[in-house]
Amino acid sequence: MRFFLLFLLFTFCSISNAGEIYFANYESNKYSIDIGSGYGGCKSPVCIVVRKGNTSNSYSFEKECVLTKNGKKIKPTEYGTEYDEDTDGFFCHAKGHTPLAGATYKFILFGRSSHDDSCGIGPSKFRSPAEKYICVKGCENPSVPEYLNADSLSC
Repeated sequence: MRFFLLFLLFTFCSISNAGEIYFANYESNKYSIDIGSGYGGCKSPVCIVVRKGNTSNSYSFEKECVLTKNGKKIKPTEYGTEYDEDTDGFFCHAKGHTPLAGATYKFILFGRSSHDDSCGIGPSKFRSPAEKYICVKGCENPSVPEYLNADSLSC
C-alpha cells in the first residue's frame, strides 16, 4: 500500500495540484513540517513546507532529499516524477534548507492507524498499521525530528 501511495504522490501530483496530498508531517512547539503536494504555493511536484509561527517556507523535495530503497539512493525514471515502488525511506542533503538537512529516515509500521479503512462505506474499521518515518542517521542535531508521521492516502 505504501509503495502505491508514493507512486500516486510522485505521479498524480505532478499532473494536478488541485488538492493537497500529504506524504509525511511533523509538529512541535517550535515548527511544523509538511511533505506533500498542492499547498504552500510550491511549484514542485512534491514540497517540504516548514512553518515557524506566521512564517512559511516551501522547498522542493527533489532538491532537498532523495528517496531510498534498501538504504541506497534511487533515481526518478525518465519521466522525472515516477519512482520505483519499493522505496523504504529517504535522506536529506546535509546542506539542505530544512530541519531535515543531514538526516536519514526509514519507513516503519507500528500499532494501529487512526485512519478509517472503511473510507466512509459501512462501519468504521481501524485495521491498518500506523506508519512513520523514523530518523536513523543524522539525528543528533536537536532540530532534526526523531520521526515524521506518514500519512495514509488509501481512500
